[in-house]
This record gives sequence, C-alpha cells and structure tokens, in this order.
Amino acid sequence: PAQHYALILWNHGGGFKRRRTRDLLIDLHPFNKMDILSLKKALLTIKNSVLNGKKMNILGFDACLMGMTEIAYELKDTAEIMIASEDIEPGEGWPYGKILNELTTYPEMDDKTLAFRIISNYASFTNGTTLSAINLDYMDELTEWKIG
Repeated sequence: PAQHYALILWNHGGGFKRRRTRDLLIDLHPFNKMDILSLKKALLTIKNSVLNGKKMNILGFDACLMGMTEIAYELKDTAEIMIASEDIEPGEGWPYGKILNELTTYPEMDDKTLAFRIISNYASFTNGTTLSAINLDYMDELTEWKIG
C-alpha cells in the first residue's frame, strides 16, 4: 500500500464539447471508447475495493477536452485533484520524463505541489497550451452557487 495514489489516463478525449456521449480513451483502430459514467464506475470500484473508501490524490487526463466542469463534477467522488486540459492537447502529451524526475528528486512533495509541477512542466513543454488543476472538493459548492 502507498500513502498517495495518482492515475494518469492518456489517449483521445472528447469531454462535452465534441461528443454528447462524453467519450474518452478513444482508440481509433479498432474503434473502442469509454464514456465518463463507465470511468466513474471503475474509479469508484478502485476507491472502495483498493483504497478502502479513500479518494485517490490525483486523477490526470493527458487527453483533449477533459478539463470541463461537467467532467470534474462527475468524478468529484473519485479523486481530490483533477488535472486536465480544457482544449486540444499536442500529440506528444505530457513531459513525463521531467515530471517523474522531479517526483523522484522530491518524493516528499504534497499533492498540490505535484499538480503545480505537472502544469508548470507542461506549460514550458507546450508553449502555454491549457492545463489546469481542479480541487474536486469544491464541485458541490460550485454547482450550488446561484446568481442573485
């Protein structure tokens, strides 16, 4: 057992912008995909059977269009922090070598620092393409907020 858990999912993503079915992990040859509700079910199974009811620390999407409020809300009970892009990501994906080098050099860094370092490394690697860290603990509060 580890003290901290992170899961990074890499492949094509659709979010809510492109496909009404909320697809991700789209494999074009042969055509297979997973939708957000199937992912949520799988992550809740991991939470309850592997993590003893505890959320994973970081859930990352190295996939296009996954940094949306709707996606974050669906997955709010599975992780503490979600890292994802609101837009199209370059084909190279995240700079895993730099990210893992920093993590092995500073293994004591907390989840927020690791999320910041992932985003910082990504921004310098891609020349500023979007990537955000979302604290999923605030999703209920965000969705209850009303104007006026």
